[in-house]
Amino acid sequence: MDKYIAILVLLLLPGSIISAQGFAWGPKGGLSLAQQSTRGYQRDVLFAYHGALYMESLSEEDKYALFGQIGYHQRGSAIRTPAFTNMNGNRIPARTRKSIFGNVAFQLGGKQKFDLGLWSKWYFGVALRGEYNLSVELPDIYETLEDQVTKFVYGVTASIGMEYMFSELVGGLIEFSVHPDFSDQIIIPAQRAINNPNQIIPENRVRNVTYEITLGFRFLRKVIYVD
Repeated sequence: MDKYIAILVLLLLPGSIISAQGFAWGPKGGLSLAQQSTRGYQRDVLFAYHGALYMESLSEEDKYALFGQIGYHQRGSAIRTPAFTNMNGNRIPARTRKSIFGNVAFQLGGKQKFDLGLWSKWYFGVALRGEYNLSVELPDIYETLEDQVTKFVYGVTASIGMEYMFSELVGGLIEFSVHPDFSDQIIIPAQRAINNPNQIIPENRVRNVTYEITLGFRFLRKVIYVD
């Protein structure tokens, strides 16, 4: 975690000495590939979605920016069972069990930009992230775990993307980002097995990591100084 904070500080320090010339803002959203790790292994990918509103600083050279973002993100995972024939000769169809956590996420971070052409730039950024869980959708076999869901989780976000301006004040962006959590979405305490009271089932923790592909708009608000 320390290395992510160090990168964020390095990004924020140059941005803090830039004279502000306005700001950029806009909506963005797209597809998510969500996974969860538990007891050392990764569950299957959950295909989900996300959406957000962001605002970032705008300087004259536009090489660094500070930004804040708030949005809705689906976290979770899936367990996929292939079709099979049971001992009685019955065909059991393929099945997907989804665990979906609807979280509202707030990010605060910085980015560095590099020119690609007259109207476009590519960038990378790092942000600190906090999330609050709004909803939980678990398969039948896991419904009893809803009380073990952690309401607050936190982590970092690393992103790389490209901005393109359609005109002087309107543009778009495409972005790929990864969102590893440093805290657990579910914490299941150690407990005795139902069928064998002498057996202790160890504590289990479920943690999110999500990959997102995002499209968005950029609307610029420039400040013009008049002597």
